[in-house]
Order: sequence, then structure tokens, then C-alpha cells
Amino acid sequence: MEELRPENRSLAEKIVKELFPIEEMGLRTRALAEKLNQLNAETIAEVLCYICQKSSKGESKFKELLFSCSDTVVLAEIMGEIKLISVRLIAGDRGFHAVERLLSKPSPIKGLQKPQPSQDRYWLEDYFTVGERMSLAKGQDRQALERLMSDPQPLVIRQLLRNPRLTEHEVIRIAARRPAHPSVLEEIYKSPRWIERYEVKVALVRNPYAPPRIGIALVNFLLRNDLVEVKNDAQLHPTLREAASELWEAKKARREGERE
Repeated sequence: MEELRPENRSLAEKIVKELFPIEEMGLRTRALAEKLNQLNAETIAEVLCYICQKSSKGESKFKELLFSCSDTVVLAEIMGEIKLISVRLIAGDRGFHAVERLLSKPSPIKGLQKPQPSQDRYWLEDYFTVGERMSLAKGQDRQALERLMSDPQPLVIRQLLRNPRLTEHEVIRIAARRPAHPSVLEEIYKSPRWIERYEVKVALVRNPYAPPRIGIALVNFLLRNDLVEVKNDAQLHPTLREAASELWEAKKARREGERE
């Protein structure tokens, strides 16, 4: 991998310092895209590479900002698809593999196989409109909430995730469900309340139905034992497994260095 220019390392530090205080991920993603859009593709590649490097070393502010880079739809909307592709190509040419993975758009390794309708599990979907189910998702009926956890509509899941009666264990169940609609899993990823929970992150990374870009953004937060599980899981996308393997090797090297 080629060396990064000192001025671009300093620029990355400045960007992280300015944007880290923005708590809402959507706003932070847009702010990041607008800042990057002011730079040329070569500089963007180096800035993102430095952020990836610092994230892999466990620096929390950089991990959080890297987390915001996963919404490539917003990045492309603000920066333009051509510029984003240029950054990805430069990253590949210069050996910035973490950046190349971050800006890629691989499909989930498993496609959705829609479950057969069952009155026991899907009666809400069969007999209530999306709006009515969203209203139920705000309520206190435990039986209704339990059934809504299987709802395939992202808008319903978004409302359910806001319900204070929902527990972490239940969110983990939704995040780990297979098969699953990628858009449903994305709602969990975008939920400020739940994505902070470590076990929720693990469940999303380990779900082969989740968009790989989600796993690539979250894998930096995983502990060594979970990285081993991800890098050895043949059901997961090769790009995600590669990212987990590189992070595991980096953690291993740091640990061995500390012992010397």
C-alpha cells in the first residue's frame, strides 16, 4: 500500500474532529459527503484510507465516522456516482483495500426467500394495512408486538424499534432472523437507539441477508472472538470476511507487539 501524504492525514484528523459531535448518523453522513465533495478523488481516497487505518486500531471517533460512510446512496447523491467510482478505482490501484470495500456495493450473499404465509405468524400482515400495523407498533399489546417482529415492511419495523417496550433481546431476534428483508435489517442499522448495542451489531454483521456494506461498516466494532467467527463464516460475503480477517490480523499483531 502506498504512503499517505501528511497533509491528507491532518485533513482527515480535522474532518473527524469537526463531524464527530454530530450525533445523528444521517446528518453526519451528509456533512461528511459535502466535505469530501470539495476534494479531488485522490485526496478523498487518502482521507478515507487514514480514517480506515485509525478505525482498525480501535480509535472510537474514527470508527464512528467510518460508520457514517456506509450509506453509499447518500454519498453518491451528493458527490456524484462518477466521482465515487473514481475514488474506488484509485483506492484499488493504490492498495487501499479497506476504502475499496467501503465504497463497493456488493449484494447480500443470500437472496430473500420469502416465507410461506402463516396465520400464526403473519395474520397482522394479512388483515391489517401498513398504516394500521404502524399504529399497532406504537402500542402495548405484547402479542401484537411479538407478531410485528416478523413484519416484512420497513416502515412498520421502524415504528416498532421506537417503542419503549421493545427489549434488546427482541431487537437481536429481529436482526438475526433468517431469511430477512435487507430493508428491514437496514432499519435496525439506522436506529440510533439500538445500533449502539454491541450484540445488535454482531447480529447484523452475522446475518447473510444483510447488505454487506452494513457489515463492513460495523465489523470495526467487533471484538477478536467475533471477528474470528465472521472471517470463518462461509455464509457471509467474501468481502466482509476479508475485512474481518484483516482486522483480526491487525489486532493480533498489536497484541503480540504489546507483549514484546
